[in-house]
Amino acid sequence: MNAEDILAELGDIYANRHQWNRKRRERGQRYMGWVCTYIPEEIIQDILSHADHLNLPRETLVRKAISACDEITGLITAVALVRPSRSLYDLEPSSVKKKWKDKAFAAGTSRTEMEHAAKEFGIELWEHVGNVIQAMRRIAPELGLEGNIPKP
Repeated sequence: MNAEDILAELGDIYANRHQWNRKRRERGQRYMGWVCTYIPEEIIQDILSHADHLNLPRETLVRKAISACDEITGLITAVALVRPSRSLYDLEPSSVKKKWKDKAFAAGTSRTEMEHAAKEFGIELWEHVGNVIQAMRRIAPELGLEGNIPKP
């Protein structure tokens, strides 16, 4: 069991919160035991706090940032992937805003949750989207979002 397996399992636990079964719960508890041994409790709580269904308070800037960036990075990725360039390098907040208005696009994401998270983080939503796009551009190759545009 390595750190990547543990983090993947934590993400899996979060992503599949509605599909728990006994085997998955037992495996999750085993991983959480390992995680709790090696990772400070504060960091574990920071990570878990972004899951709304756990109702953990987001009292620190780190927790607010994680919450504000989680869903919006997925939406930004989806918008980038449907563009002809398939790239973050030419993506602007206005393109995300256009897709945002199309309720059929990324219908599984909660726009209300994203708005609330940005507000809780203390930033206007579309300014936040611009900041997140800029941050994601720095790691576009690792995200597979260079598309067919050369890095500027």
